[in-house]
Amino acid sequence: MGIFVLGFALIIAIFLIWLSGLITSRIKSRGLRVSVRSVFIFSLLLVYFSTNIFDYYKFKEICDREAGLKVYRFLESDVGWTSSNIYSRSILYNYPEIAFVRYENEKHIAFDLVRTNEKKDRYDNGLRSYPSDGVRQPLYIYKKSVEEIPELKRTVLFEVSAIDIESGQVMAVHKNFTHKIFNFEWGPSSGTSCSSVLPSDLGSKLVFFEFKELQPAFYPTERGSK
Repeated sequence: MGIFVLGFALIIAIFLIWLSGLITSRIKSRGLRVSVRSVFIFSLLLVYFSTNIFDYYKFKEICDREAGLKVYRFLESDVGWTSSNIYSRSILYNYPEIAFVRYENEKHIAFDLVRTNEKKDRYDNGLRSYPSDGVRQPLYIYKKSVEEIPELKRTVLFEVSAIDIESGQVMAVHKNFTHKIFNFEWGPSSGTSCSSVLPSDLGSKLVFFEFKELQPAFYPTERGSK
């Protein structure tokens, strides 16, 4: 994407130089002509990029304020979770603290995904689904969402949260934002995320949709469950 952005910027620069030359061609003084051309090009660039620059700084502010993991209450280990079918395997595989994941198939029949020792080959992770017996009840809901930020153009929120089923309380939430620096309507866009603009000690703690965002939210091993 970077080479397309540079190419587009070069085309814009050539066009502005040509346009400024056309406009100032009747000015006889060379010094005045250069000054007018410079002011003209700078003004057009400022108008073009002003919105992008302003939005970028607003994006950095929202990263400072909201990005990262917030733990309101630590999560219990060795309990069940519920999620949509598309995330169930990734959750159970990446979070050893989770005992099982309940989901519904396309016919709204509940299944429990569990770990087993049944491995056909080295590529088999041993995860198996069985019809839910209803004896064990999941404690948390795993929720993942992607949505645009209405008040900040070209910015998207990636959010992962753990919700207590009984109380509806959000136990922990991880947020990361991406931002397109250039305007879609006028040319190629170059994207960035909060992990790129935050200080290294903070940005390195952002996990970008790798199904490990909530890992630090579980009770430390030495404490165990409540």
